[in-house]
Amino acid sequence: MAKYYISDTHFGHANIIRLANRPYESVEHMDEDLIAKWNSRIGNGDLVYHLGDFAFKDVKKYRQRLNGNIILIKGNHDRRLTKQQEHALFEAVYDYKKVKDGVQTLILFHYPIWSWDGLYKGYTHLHGHIHEKSINPEHVEQGETLQEWARTLKGRGIRVNVSVEKINYEPKRIEEILCQTV
Repeated sequence: MAKYYISDTHFGHANIIRLANRPYESVEHMDEDLIAKWNSRIGNGDLVYHLGDFAFKDVKKYRQRLNGNIILIKGNHDRRLTKQQEHALFEAVYDYKKVKDGVQTLILFHYPIWSWDGLYKGYTHLHGHIHEKSINPEHVEQGETLQEWARTLKGRGIRVNVSVEKINYEPKRIEEILCQTV
């Protein structure tokens, strides 16, 4: 079982195309591309941590089309889900979650936070919410990977935006996320 991470798919949300400057002509185009990219990477035994804002409407319709098991970390648009929907559609639902993925300890929360449990132990905070925006420090060298940059922090953790706009509109493994250039 492989683990993947993604945030802010916003299935069924037409306005997000304009608001987040997404490269889609319509909500149908966006939804179909996101589903195709998801299913090309995710097998039925894989686990996807979705860090919030899964769907704007018709959550069940979209969930049924996606491969894998999904743990949802609630975002601001997921507050509409009933407890019954949460239990029927997702493996589990959390507001905040600490997980282990290989040697990495990850803090999962929809919103970017400035300090988190394990920051000074090297834990990585994955978040979404800010879409295409970046909050990485300006002193990061052009073309440097997040792993290379993290080594200079002497044990401090890093914060990484996994909104779809930042990860090529597809779920990614933690190794892929940490090897992306800043």
